[in-house]
Order: sequence, then structure tokens, then C-alpha cells
Amino acid sequence: MKNSWFATLYVLIAPVLDAQRNDMPLNNGAELLVELSNPTVGAPLLASKSATDDLFWRVYSGDRVLCYTSPAGASTMVIDGYCEGIYATDWSSPPDFYDRLHGPALASILNPGNREPAFFQLGFATEVLVSLGNCGLPDPCLSFPALCVGAAPSCPSGVPAGAPASSLPESAGGQVVNGWLVEIQIQGAGIEIPSDGTAASDHAVTYFPKGGMSSPGPCPPAGDYVYQASYSTDETQADRPATGISEFSGRQVSPGPRVPDPVTHAPAVHVTFREPVLNMVADSGTGSLEVSKNGGGALNALKLPTSTGSARIASELRSARASQIDIAFVGSSLTPLSHPGFPVFGGTCWLLFLPDAVTTYTVSAWTGMFVTLSATLACSPRDDFVFNGTPLPVPAGGTGLSLYSQGFILHTVTFTFSSTNRVRTSLH
Repeated sequence: MKNSWFATLYVLIAPVLDAQRNDMPLNNGAELLVELSNPTVGAPLLASKSATDDLFWRVYSGDRVLCYTSPAGASTMVIDGYCEGIYATDWSSPPDFYDRLHGPALASILNPGNREPAFFQLGFATEVLVSLGNCGLPDPCLSFPALCVGAAPSCPSGVPAGAPASSLPESAGGQVVNGWLVEIQIQGAGIEIPSDGTAASDHAVTYFPKGGMSSPGPCPPAGDYVYQASYSTDETQADRPATGISEFSGRQVSPGPRVPDPVTHAPAVHVTFREPVLNMVADSGTGSLEVSKNGGGALNALKLPTSTGSARIASELRSARASQIDIAFVGSSLTPLSHPGFPVFGGTCWLLFLPDAVTTYTVSAWTGMFVTLSATLACSPRDDFVFNGTPLPVPAGGTGLSLYSQGFILHTVTFTFSSTNRVRTSLH
């Protein structure tokens, strides 16, 4: 197992001008903080991590989001940071971030329909362990007293005193557990991962809490417990195959077995990439696009229910190295190209989808549409330059098909192009 990486921490409110990242959220907001073991089970040393520790994971699917070819023709992307919340019951000393392990993912044998970190089946091999240590942040209530007036740790609304503290909402009429939203930037080379557009590029990020953290248990929370297993609980991704579980995440509460997350759940922690990133943003027919706290899309943009006939899909292109005078274009198709596609724009980009007339109805507003990029506030004051596409209807008749989407950017000063990853949205 390789380790470890140095990182720079940026807090949501910090006036950091160069904290620009390309986020890939894949969750619909965040409503729940999940408590693992009490006390937590985990080794304190980097070399002693165990597959039986407390942990949770999320998988970035090669055949859905990790399909990218660099201008040189390499099928790799670089993870260069994280965006996540850190919450604690005791801020008398700054809490420690959860360690995180990067490595391949495999289809689960124990839980068919789920993808899990490969080390469960193969043991630790090529994984990279990132240990961030102490966050160094002050008590949020000392920094922003107005946020915490009358908001001492308490039972959530509707939860009786003495109820198990197995999970807590991020807020319920006042802060139950105080914390920060942070952006973390890896210095130097970053973590290079494969992106060949197949299951061979499935990448798992596994989060391990520090061992020995404890909370008295019954609500209200107290003790010294750090929460980073922040979850979205209202995902509307299609349950296909109909297993009731999510394909993309899971958790383990030691000494119990690892279990996949419900299809309605997704971890609200995510990585950022060095390359421009395309996030698809979808509405499953509820009338609302599903987005994270930092924009981007949710899991329904990967597995979209369309049976209501009122589903919609839009695009969000992020490019940290773009400028406000650059121009972005996003296109889609029902037909992919074999990886790595073919070079376009003078060989500076790779086209990974094949335009065809069948998609005219779905993607007509994107065809030939060029939009200037705009700066947005997200995980840091000057996060990404973002192109937001117009939500477009997805006909119910597309069930069983997949929509392939990719973005391109024209850098107007140098008159060069760059491209994003390709995203596959299956229609159900």
C-alpha cells in the first residue's frame, strides 16, 4: 500500500483565490450524518489499516463517469482534492479527518449489484492511502456565534430523548452537530487513476475514521465523535436491477459485515479532478433537478427513471483553468465510440461519443450551442468556472438506451481546446 500525500485545506469562507477545483459530487444534497461503531474501530497507524475496520466507500464508475483521454492519448485522470463536511461533538480541540484509501473497485460477490473496494476480495495491493490528520479548524460556534445561539447539541425534532444516536441529521431546527464544509487540495502530482471507460477503471474511495472515538450513545450527542459519513437520503436513481441497493456505495460497522447503501442513499463527500469535468444533472420527473451542496449532479443522472414522461436532463461543465471569456460546448449521443475515440480540434481533444440524428429531440438545445463560462461560488470563494446547460425533456420511449455526453472548451486567448470526461446516463 502506498502512502501518503500532503494536502492544503481551504475552508468555505476562506479568501483563497487559487482554490479552483473540478468537483464531481454525485449526490442530491445531504441530510444525514451516519455514526459508525461507538467507540469507533480503526487502527491509528497508516500501515495498520484493516478491511475489518469501520469504514464507508463510494465508487466512481469507469463505464459511467471515468471515460477520458488526455491530449497525449493516455486514458487517465488525476484526483487532486476533496470537498466534504467535517462535524464533531467536541470542538475543544480540532478533530481529525477520516483517512481515505484510493484503489480499484470490483463487482461485489457478497452483495450482487453493488461495487466495492477491491481490497475486500484481493487484499491491499496498489491502493494509495491519504492521511490528512488534524483539520486545525476552530469551533464553528466561536467563529460564528450567531449560528449557534440556542443551538446546543440536542435531539432532532421528533426524536425522543434516549433514542439511539446511530444517525443524526445535519440540522433540525438548529445545529445538532457543528461543523465546516471544506475543500482540500492535494499538492504536487495528485493521484492518477485509469479512465478507459470500462469497469476496469472503476475507482473506490474508502473512508476510515480514527479509532477510539466515542459518544455516550443516546441522543443528544456528546462525547468526542467526528462525523464525516454525511449522506444524501433522497436519491431517485433507477433501481435497476431491482435490488433495492445502490451500485455505487456502502459501509461497514465493525465487527459487522460490509453492506451496500440503499438505492436512495449516497455519501455526500466527493473528489475533485485536475481535468475539466462534466456533471450531468437530472430531474426524475419530480419537477426538480437533483444537485449537491456544491452544484453538480446526483445519481439519477447516471441511472435516470423516465417512465413518467416528465424526466429532464441538463449538463454542468466545470473547468478550473478556464476564464470568463472562454466558450463551452456540450453534446450528447445515443452512440458511443470505442475508447479512446478519435482526436478532434487539431488533436488537442478526443471525441468519445458519436453524434447521430436519433438524439435530435433530446439534445437539440445543445447542438451548436456555445455559452461563455461564468464563475460560481461553490466549495470555495472562487471555485470552478461553470457552464450550465438548459434542462431538456427525456422521452419515456428511450427506456433501455444510454445517453453519452461530453463537453469541450475553447480557450479564446490561446485558441486551443480541452475536453471533459464522457458521462453515460442509462434510461430506465
